[in-house]
Amino acid sequence: MSAVSDQRSDDDQREEAKQKLVKIIKSGSRIDETIFEFGEQGLLDETLLEVTFRRLEDARLMEQEPEFIDGLNMVYQRIEAEIARRNSSPAMLLLDKLLKIEAKEGADRARFEMMKAFDGVQVGPQGSIVPMMDGPVDLFATAERLASGEDVLPMPDEDQVPRGMFITEVEEMLTRIAVEEMSETQEHAEALQRVRNILQIAKELQN
Repeated sequence: MSAVSDQRSDDDQREEAKQKLVKIIKSGSRIDETIFEFGEQGLLDETLLEVTFRRLEDARLMEQEPEFIDGLNMVYQRIEAEIARRNSSPAMLLLDKLLKIEAKEGADRARFEMMKAFDGVQVGPQGSIVPMMDGPVDLFATAERLASGEDVLPMPDEDQVPRGMFITEVEEMLTRIAVEEMSETQEHAEALQRVRNILQIAKELQN
């Protein structure tokens, strides 16, 4: 009975994923917005990614129109990127943002955005990101505010990341890629070099 129930559950998930894929494809020029909205609603998952990949493989096997295959491949990549973005750490989200800025507006603009992201935050307990405090902390006043349920620290902006955390995570990512990748294309090599350039800028900035 349990196996039958699980099978039905899997089938239901795939059917829902197929319906979501149809909505994305039919959204036309709003594909990016639709994928983002699905992400906001928690509707992007590995099942949708799997269904999209299988539909793409079927389209290739049936030799459908190249424009349709290219469009479906683009949808797959956008869904994959949005899922990865939502599962990424603040440091990786910042890296993605900086790479886009550097590509469109240059290294100086990326440096400026990096300085804003690093300014006024530090690593707190359990690796959390917290604002830096100006001046000495009044422990008694802080205790009273905590007892009353008041927030003691303001929340940092979502784009703010401590410089040390950013550098560490980017270095770890580059190390993992170096270990896992046996060979790389020229395009891949250029992308990695851009990441290294961003990392170098981060290292050159003062705390």
